[in-house]
Amino acid sequence: MTKTRRFESTQVEAIVKLVGFICVLSAPLWVYGLFFPFPSDFGIENRLPTVLLVLVLVLALQVVLIQRTSAGDRFTAGVMVVGFLLKLAAVSAYMFVAFRVYEGSADALHYFGEGWKIVNRYSLTGDWKFPRPYWNTNSIIISAGLLIYMFGPAFQALMIIFATLSFWGQYLLLQAFRVAFPDGQHKVAALLIFFLPSIVFWTAAIGKDAVILFFIGACCYGFAKLRVKIDPIALITVLVSLGGVMLVRPHVAAMLAIALGGAYLLSRNRTGLLGMAAKIFGFPLLFLVSVYLVAQARTFVDLSDVGQTTSVLKRVGGLNQLGGSAFGSSFLYRLVAAPFLLFRPFPWEVRNLQGVIAGIEALGLMMFFWRRREFIRSSLLSWRVNAFVLFSWVYVLEFSLVFAGAMTNFGTLVRQRVMLIPLALMIVLSQPLPRVGCLRIRR
Repeated sequence: MTKTRRFESTQVEAIVKLVGFICVLSAPLWVYGLFFPFPSDFGIENRLPTVLLVLVLVLALQVVLIQRTSAGDRFTAGVMVVGFLLKLAAVSAYMFVAFRVYEGSADALHYFGEGWKIVNRYSLTGDWKFPRPYWNTNSIIISAGLLIYMFGPAFQALMIIFATLSFWGQYLLLQAFRVAFPDGQHKVAALLIFFLPSIVFWTAAIGKDAVILFFIGACCYGFAKLRVKIDPIALITVLVSLGGVMLVRPHVAAMLAIALGGAYLLSRNRTGLLGMAAKIFGFPLLFLVSVYLVAQARTFVDLSDVGQTTSVLKRVGGLNQLGGSAFGSSFLYRLVAAPFLLFRPFPWEVRNLQGVIAGIEALGLMMFFWRRREFIRSSLLSWRVNAFVLFSWVYVLEFSLVFAGAMTNFGTLVRQRVMLIPLALMIVLSQPLPRVGCLRIRR
């Protein structure tokens, strides 16, 4: 290991230990928040036995799974343990913000309430009546209803379950990175994927973000495995994961499918007769899936033709101009600023405390990307060799353009940007750290 790599590794391990120490030290505070999140007059029954049972079962399961998935790697085991403690702390923080700051104005509470109605209706009539259509918001309501039927109407228990699902989505993203980039900066990637505040916080609740992060992680992992060798299980993983993403956000599934198809078509991932056969059968399948998902996404956003895209994005942007996080920039300005989607809000766009927190993270990401700009340029040179590089670039560009044009609310933007950050980080961290003196990196 070079001096540069040893220095970076030591820094990362020190940060993991520090975050772990803070999580343990603050445990009495966030554990109390897990069990007693509601104000006394809020009106939701606090079912402590169910919450305790689910928490114990989840913790026991995590111990077993982390031990097996880390495969004796002490760093991976350590970062996953600390990452899960951080996730539980985020669940507590999310509920504090939702109930104490916003007085119950949160999507998670809506999903829980609607799911509870489904179970109550079943207990009275004996019939399951799920809201239609079964995708998008209704898919989360149905999932919440089924979980309430299994565990009872314990809000914190469902929060923990959804947060745990997103945690394993983070793990799958890390595994995808390791498979796709064997020489990449694995420890830094693990640190950012498990500890970056927006990824940890926004996926620690009942909602679309937790579910979609898991399926995006599974999709990336399946494609990374498929890039290494032709594997039917990996292909099935990709297709099933795309279906899962489509249930939650069809337009994101379409972007993923297009990125996957383009990457597999244009990159030199396999050679010889076997590679040719894979492309002959794989291209039509990926193309058909892409066309189908694009058609479904178009229906989701109510597009009848491509020419309506601009007007729909403007309409969505207008609907997002709500709350203290709204920003009134023009549609053209938002499109021009699309390459900087990852780094907004800028300091001059911050108007409240939530914006300050989001702005600090955005500024940190900007500095991180700038310091590693040589790695970004290097990754562009390997897009034909490594299909995962091209997949990441296409997805990041698609996402940045579509969401920059549609979003005019920083609260919504910061939350939905969770679907973008992991793949953007993979691009930056895909190249190995240089030997001292070979490549100058500003630190």
